[in-house]
Amino acid sequence: MGFGMATHLLRLKHQVVGFDVWKPSLDRFREKGGQTATSPKAAANTVFICMVANAQQVNSVLFDESDGVAQSLPTNALILICSTVPAAFVLEAEQKLAKLGREDVDVIDCPVSGGTVRAADGSLTILAAGKPEALKRADPILQELSETLYIIPGGIGAASNVKMVNQLLVGSHIAAAAEAMGLAAKAGLNTQEVFDIVRQSTGNSWAFNNRVPHMLENDWTPYSALNIFVKDMGIVTSAARRSSYPVPMASTAEQQYLQGAARGYGREDDSGVVRVYLPETPAAVHDLARPEAHGAELTPTVTPTEINQIGVIGSEKWSSETTEALSNSGYTVQNQASGSQILLISQENAEEVLFDQGGEAKTLPSEAIVVLASPVPVATVRSIGARLDSDGKKIQLVEALSIPKYGKEGRTIVCSGSDKAVATVTPIISAMNGDVARVQGGTGAATTVWLINSMLQQVHLVCAAEAIAFGAKVGLDVHALYKIIVDAAGWSWMFQSRVPTMLGHSKPISSTVTDGLKSLGAFCTLANSLGYPAAMANAAQQIFTFAAASNPSPSVDARVVSFYEMASASLGHTTSEPRKYESLPAQETIDSLPAPYSQDVLPVIQKQVKSGEAPVLVMLDDDPTGTQTCHDIAVLTVWDNATLRKEFESGSSGFFILTNSRAFPPDEAYNLILTIAQNVAKAAKEVGKEFEIVLRGDSTLRGHLPQEPEAVEEALGKFDGWIIAPFFFQGGRYTIDDVHYVREGDTLVPASETPFAKDASFGYRSSNLRDYILEKCGSRFTESNLFSVTLTDIREGGPDRVAQRLLEAPKDAVVIVNAAAESDMFVFAAGLLQAEKQGRRFLYRTGAAFVSARLGIEGIEPLSMKDLGVERTEGYSGGLIVAGSYVPKTTAQLQRLQERRGSKLATIELDVEQMIGSQQDADRITKEATQKATDLISKGEDVLVMTSRKLITGNDALSSLNIGSMVAAALVKIVENIEVRPRYIIAKGGITSSDAATKGLKMKRAMILGQAAKGVPLWRCDEPTSRHVGVPYVVFPGNVGSEDTLAEVVEGWSFE
Repeated sequence: MGFGMATHLLRLKHQVVGFDVWKPSLDRFREKGGQTATSPKAAANTVFICMVANAQQVNSVLFDESDGVAQSLPTNALILICSTVPAAFVLEAEQKLAKLGREDVDVIDCPVSGGTVRAADGSLTILAAGKPEALKRADPILQELSETLYIIPGGIGAASNVKMVNQLLVGSHIAAAAEAMGLAAKAGLNTQEVFDIVRQSTGNSWAFNNRVPHMLENDWTPYSALNIFVKDMGIVTSAARRSSYPVPMASTAEQQYLQGAARGYGREDDSGVVRVYLPETPAAVHDLARPEAHGAELTPTVTPTEINQIGVIGSEKWSSETTEALSNSGYTVQNQASGSQILLISQENAEEVLFDQGGEAKTLPSEAIVVLASPVPVATVRSIGARLDSDGKKIQLVEALSIPKYGKEGRTIVCSGSDKAVATVTPIISAMNGDVARVQGGTGAATTVWLINSMLQQVHLVCAAEAIAFGAKVGLDVHALYKIIVDAAGWSWMFQSRVPTMLGHSKPISSTVTDGLKSLGAFCTLANSLGYPAAMANAAQQIFTFAAASNPSPSVDARVVSFYEMASASLGHTTSEPRKYESLPAQETIDSLPAPYSQDVLPVIQKQVKSGEAPVLVMLDDDPTGTQTCHDIAVLTVWDNATLRKEFESGSSGFFILTNSRAFPPDEAYNLILTIAQNVAKAAKEVGKEFEIVLRGDSTLRGHLPQEPEAVEEALGKFDGWIIAPFFFQGGRYTIDDVHYVREGDTLVPASETPFAKDASFGYRSSNLRDYILEKCGSRFTESNLFSVTLTDIREGGPDRVAQRLLEAPKDAVVIVNAAAESDMFVFAAGLLQAEKQGRRFLYRTGAAFVSARLGIEGIEPLSMKDLGVERTEGYSGGLIVAGSYVPKTTAQLQRLQERRGSKLATIELDVEQMIGSQQDADRITKEATQKATDLISKGEDVLVMTSRKLITGNDALSSLNIGSMVAAALVKIVENIEVRPRYIIAKGGITSSDAATKGLKMKRAMILGQAAKGVPLWRCDEPTSRHVGVPYVVFPGNVGSEDTLAEVVEGWSFE
């Protein structure tokens, strides 16, 4: 590759001096017009490119006592290390240069990929890391050598680590491809057919697609020599040993390459590792790739009218879908075997169903065909075939197994059986919405192909988990790493589709750990029966076994990453067992803290905000309650370009956007925040405004983390770090020594011990915010990313110390802000503004207190009806209170409201258990409640519409969230359809208040007037789009206030 890179630079008119230990290469280079040197030392130049085979050679080129280039380089030279070497070696090289007094020389860590042809035409892929100024100087050369150039943050060694992770994947995938194709040959399958099916299926990878053709052709021309992977997998396993980190898949693959090298294949193509699996028949994959002509009778000759009856036996869902598909194609279908000419069966216990006492096989007519549509062990398939064949009725067996295609909807239905039987059922199978692929090999052939694809799928999944977790372990940005790998040779469909789930911002896949473990078990059993060594499959099976034992069932298959997360336990604390904390006496604890900072920093913040020095603060609020510390600021419920531009142009120092993202599943929340952030950025750019994003979240730690911050990063790029600040004084939320507490009466209760932590959708186990971040963000962060601004920093050091701490925070830090008084948050905000002036750029995930502190908003007393100018008039209407929140505090507040108001309050209770029974019941209950509420409000009565207090949850977080959304929708319908204008509206609970504002009242922009009680936001919408213009709207959080707060607000707003 070095020769190709050098000749390419010659063609670009650079003066290039080359050196190679192989004299013929030097002769060829001179023929191309280049200059040659007799040693590396003689080739010293301002830019020195080192592209040799390994770290030992790089060391010799740079530091050999007689011929090394280090001491001969001109001042301020650049060394580009393009070889694949360990990250530790590149760091060591930089240190050696410094010891030699060559601090002026900059090293660029820039491993390349692409091969000799791409090197010669300047279309390599290059990963580059180093000092920013050095990268800037190297950029022209790197651009000329590459088609794709990635600048990797993290300094020297980071690029080599990315290359190492990519090679972990490529090397493991090649070994897996060899294992899969070797078994196909051992099982007697047509290997070309297997390749054609898998290459478009979920078992595909770049390595499978690229290397298997060499196996099929028996072509061991060294496009990439096997010895390269002996070296590269050695780099992986050595780095893992230094990090005390397990890489079982890479280690297993390394053993295959070592065996290949020991057998003399080292200088041949790495795809030749397949011969390790087939020592007695090394050319078997090639020999079995010769296609055999199928019989002429394979042409379908049977039409729907010629088949009287098709039986379908399987799960309710499968049977329903299959029956519908076949019926639409004109076939007559029944859900039984008796009398069926063709029986489709999709059950794991198919043999028992067919042959146990009273089995379905007895009811089939002669010459019927049984189509086995579910994967069962190959031995079971053969047993079924033999038993059908022996009963004298000439019943035949056809396997027809679905293999999903990657990257798109669709599937291949792989069939095997006799020519005549397959020809007969082909039109029926085609009607089942799949592309039919016939494979040769007799009974068990289709099942074997299914198992091969599934084995590759599961092995690639474990490799993906190993790679992304190891990348996190060595300090890489795993999100940037993911984006690089999906466009690189390390790609597999499983990496592309499952890693986002591992990182927490993609819709979970339906496949489970149990599914993967079962299919790997079947593959390994088949391999054992053939006397075939399935090393990669067995290694993956062990990881799946661990994941199945350590995760609740059923867990999505991406949870195999838990093995690697658990493996970090020896390196420090993990969230497998979060630290537990005792409740504390509130006042005693608060009194024991350092005295609050003595100076008033609010004027300093206000001056900076009002002068326009600080960027506009845009708060994306995951429910409406985040406005609870602000006043005289707008909240938007839409985010189109015109609305956003108008708000930026208004001169406001900040504004809220109500996203209500807490009401959505994780993937929908991610996409929503991504869209809003992109829209905000576009509008701000058009009007020339700088801005910052705050993701205002729940002060009791419920919400989409890390999905929402990662969505903002996707839209706006990486930040220096995340700020985590859930403190909220009015709600009694304190962060002390990184532990988050909720005040309940005279006690500070660790957040994980409160009912909020048991939330069906957003539950958590950690009170320590360091543990909480690791629990929620998985492998995105390690302990090294976590950084604290303590109460001592804030109270004794003030804004200057806060600024210093933020400037000291490492890149990609998660900064935990401790606070126990409102003044703490103001001091933090003042220090933050100082740090931002020095170039720091943060993304904020905070409670409401941070927002008002950063904007310099001083709190005001709660507002009454009199403060709003609402006076009693003749024929006044009643107020409306709607309550959907299920937290215990809300239930207690509702009980006290009813007790204190008695007959002055009319209560309408919606029976949730009935409502979720059917849509018809839900509509009836909602309609009746709406009419009753309208009648009562029109008579001046205050009305409470509340959901029944028994919490109904689903089987998982998503279904629980859906039930919550359904309940909120019913309450919104009531708000929307009440025919009279209420005197005021109080909405209790985040989802309820959001939907009532946006869907029920049609608000697009409202003003936050202040609070109806401490921590209880009060809005008014004067926009003509609103259904009730000017009606006071109280956004009452489910988790705020004492048991009497709701009753106090209602009493204070009554006309008595």
